[in-house]
Formats: sequence, structure tokens, C-alpha cells
Amino acid sequence: MVYKSRKLTRDQKSKINSVLEGRYSDAKSYTKPFHDEMVESKKFYDADPTITLKDGETSLDNDRSKSTSTEVEEIIESLIPSFLRVFTSGENFIEFMPKGEEDIEIAEQLTDYINWVVTKNNEGDSILTDVIKSSLLYKVGFLKSYWKVEEVFEKSRVEGITEEQYALLADSEVEILKESSEEILIQEQNPITGETQETNVIVYNVEYSEKTEKGKIVIEAVPSNEIFIDSNTKDFNNCDYVCHLTKKSRSDLILQGFSKEKIFNLVSSDVVSDDLSRQLSDDSQLAYDNNSSEYDKASEMLGVEEHYIKMDIDDDGITELLQILRVGNEILSCVEVTDNPFSHLCPITFPHQLIGSCPSDQVKAIQRRNSILLRQMEDSIHNANNPQKIINASSIGNNVQTRELLRLNKPSSNLYVDGDPRNAIMYKENQSVISPILTILEYNKGEKENKTGVTRYNQGLDANSLNKTATGVSRIMEASQMRIEAMARNFASSR
Repeated sequence: MVYKSRKLTRDQKSKINSVLEGRYSDAKSYTKPFHDEMVESKKFYDADPTITLKDGETSLDNDRSKSTSTEVEEIIESLIPSFLRVFTSGENFIEFMPKGEEDIEIAEQLTDYINWVVTKNNEGDSILTDVIKSSLLYKVGFLKSYWKVEEVFEKSRVEGITEEQYALLADSEVEILKESSEEILIQEQNPITGETQETNVIVYNVEYSEKTEKGKIVIEAVPSNEIFIDSNTKDFNNCDYVCHLTKKSRSDLILQGFSKEKIFNLVSSDVVSDDLSRQLSDDSQLAYDNNSSEYDKASEMLGVEEHYIKMDIDDDGITELLQILRVGNEILSCVEVTDNPFSHLCPITFPHQLIGSCPSDQVKAIQRRNSILLRQMEDSIHNANNPQKIINASSIGNNVQTRELLRLNKPSSNLYVDGDPRNAIMYKENQSVISPILTILEYNKGEKENKTGVTRYNQGLDANSLNKTATGVSRIMEASQMRIEAMARNFASSR
């Protein structure tokens, strides 16, 4: 990515803000359904009991089973090791192939350098795990790679420097923090006469802070709910608009090179955050309390929009790809770039769409059905062990203790009745539903395996696998791995 900073006129800033408002609003509207699905997917992964609620329902019955099956979590955690083995089992994460003999040396150097960047300069294994898990659970995972430059302040101390050396240090771009001076006696030899003479000299001890810039290539897995894309985006190679919405402290922005005065004058914006969705609320801009300390203001978080948009700001009829950093309506920077820094992984692709489908989508309905069946089975067992009582109130009479025990319905409690108990209390006969439910659960398990390719055989979960023929088991595993490898190829070819 090549950068070319642009200085904007007031009219250009007004034009950019006007265009961004429309594009950003459209992107939020297009992306919102996906963000809402992420919240739902996280509930399925966490086995949240409320996933079985129907439209209009707000809570579960307190006296019924709340057990929830875990198909989504099982599928995701079973697939991740397979993908990591595909991408990390080799010697290198990335390998450049030479086109001819003359390219062999440069290809080897590029391979060594890029793998050093991924594994040493960045936490490659952790980043890969995060983006794969995000894509398997949320349909798509995003990577961001860019050159990061930060201003670093390093403290140093020098002792015993001369007045000339002190003057040079004071004139350089350093901030002197502490200094002290002392007079010392030194012996010098006269170069002409050769005699040794003593001279009093003032020397300085100085502690100072020096500002340096350090840069590195950063690769990070970006939360999928922070990315807003244009509805016409099919791939990032030809993307007209994408926005990364995040939050940064004022201190972070100053370290990026923006002036303290400019950053501290920005109106603060709260970033609205629920479980997964983050959006910058239109009415969340709050004036900063001037009574707060400078330290608190430096730590305050701001909603930062990082837009990548193709637009013509020169009025020459040709669009340029611009990187625009904005807080509220204040444009911090406008840089012309050759490419945006995003890549994405999508396990199950749809033609001409950036966002496709994922294994969690394939098993959500099964998890919901299994959760309902599991609860019905547990309720059936509960009713069989503690059946509902049919009570003849006239036979019980006004025995307070008996009525209280019946109300509490404690197992193994004694009941006191007047007269023959067979005429006072009887138990409702319950028909067991466990057998048909187990049959349906087994059917659902097969449906899950057919949809995802993750079977009990390739997980080593079937105790009867040893009774299968070696050829049969091998074919089952090959068929299931074909689905996983197809997703891996989608990852490998993604931009």
C-alpha cells in the first residue's frame, strides 16, 4: 500500500463529509442484518437457553428444563484443529514460488521475510485461529495488514559531558528532564611544552527524553462487527467502499502523529457496544467535562471511523482510493492509497457475494430442535420420577400440613389424610417419550454430519468404529474431509 497524503480545502472536506454520510449509512444498513446474526450465533455457541424462544416470547418457564444442546460449539471446535493443521503443518506459513531459476533466490528471501513477519513480528498462530473461528461462526472473518508507525519516547542519561557537548544536546530535538553540573579538576598536557597542568572544568549530568519513530508490519484479526461494507462489494480487490469502526484513546491518536491540540479539541463520542454489535450512535456525542484532569482526557476513548472510499476529489473525472480518518464530522487525515488493508475468509461462498454461509448456520436449526427434544425428555423423566398428583380435596379436608406438603411437592415427604388414602390422592400416569426422542436425536445427529462433514468417525467418538472395515472407515473420513478441504481452499484463495 503506497501512501500519498492530501491537504484538503474547506470545500473538499465538506464534499467528503457529504459523500461519507451517504455511503456509511448505506453500509450500516446493509451490514446490520449480518451483525444481528452474529449476536444470534454467539448465543448458539454459548448454548444460551433463550435460543428456543418463539416470536413474542420473552422468557422460559421456570418449572421446566432449560438444558440446551451444543451442536454449534461442537462443530466449530472440531473444525478448527483440522484447518490449523492444513495451514500450519508445513515448514512455512507462506511460501513464494519462483517462476524461473533467476527468481529462486529472491523467492527464498521473500519466504523467509514474510514468515518472520507473520510468526515473529506478529502472533501468527493466534491471529489465524481468531480469523478462522470468526469465519466458521459468523460467516466471515476479517484480517487487516498495514504498516504501523508510532512515536516512542525513550529516556536516557549521560554523565560528565562538557559544556560544548551539553550545548549540542540542548540544541537537538530532545527534552531535558533533569540536569546537574559540577566542577572537577582535570590534568592536561601542554602539547608545546609537554608540561602537565591542572584545570577546573564544569561538566554536566543530564537525563533527557528523545522522540523516535518506530514502524512495523501489523497483521491483526479484526472483529467482524467492526467492518461495514458497501452492498455491491464482491471482493476487496475491487471494493468501492469499506469502513472500519473502532475506538481509540486520545493518547493512541497522538501517538499516530496527530497534534495534541487537535486531538484534545475533538468532541468525545461514546461507542455503543452490546454483546457483539458496535455502532457509533448519532446522539452519543458529549461535550467533554473541562473539570476533568489531563490524564483522564488522554485516556478517553473516541469513536474512530477509518474509511476507504473511491471518489473524485480533484474534479478530473477519475476516482482515487482514499483512506480517511474521521471522528464525528472532523476529518483527521486524508491519504491517497493504492489498496485497502483488508482481507477476508469465508468458509462457504456464494457467487458474487463477499459474505456467504458457515457451518454454524447449517446446524442452528438442529441445535434448536435438539434443545427442545432434550428438554422434553428431561421433563418426561422428571414427571415419571415425580408424577403429577390428582387430589380429592374433599377427602383431604382441612389438614394444613398435608396441603402444605402437596404444595411444596417434595420427594419422599409424608402426607396425612383423613380416611382411605386411595380415595384421596392418585398419581397421573405418564407415557414415556424417551425412546422416540432418542430416535429423533440420532436422526438429527446424522443430518448434522451430512451437512457439515464432521462425523463421529473422524472425531474418534464412535465406539463401533473398530467394527467397521478399514476401507469403509477410510471412505467415510475422506468424504467428510472433502468438505473441510473445500472450505480450506476458500480460505487460501481469499483476498
